[in-house]
Amino acid sequence: MSLKTRPNNPVMILRMTLMLCAFLFAGLASAFAQDVTGPNPVYVGQSKTYSFTDDGVYLNYDWDVVNGSVSSMWKTGITYYVSVYWNTAGSGKVSFTDNGTTISYLDVTVNTCTSSFTVGGGGVSCSGANVTITLSGSVSGVTYQLKRGA
Repeated sequence: MSLKTRPNNPVMILRMTLMLCAFLFAGLASAFAQDVTGPNPVYVGQSKTYSFTDDGVYLNYDWDVVNGSVSSMWKTGITYYVSVYWNTAGSGKVSFTDNGTTISYLDVTVNTCTSSFTVGGGGVSCSGANVTITLSGSVSGVTYQLKRGA
């Protein structure tokens, strides 16, 4: 019995080449896929942005959200984005899907605000002029700081 080191049959060569290409493609496709990323934990009433980056072709992609709702979604290059409004406390989830199949997801903890304050007043002011700002629902004896752009 002789040992052959390479096939002589052209059909066999083609099959082996196609199988090799399929394995390489499958490995490369999974190498580029990333997880859904974004803020975690979050609070009820917040809107947050999540993303999924992958160079795969998703013609029927969608976002599924548990304990929140999709406000908007968009794509830039190979990155898909979703804006989520969190409306229910508990275990949330943001899932990127295509044709109803989950490609990637992120479990999110949705917390309830422990304190809620109402800020009032303000308006347009010139430098050096006083503006009255009120805070209701606050705790007595506690000092609060108002920060611009925070």
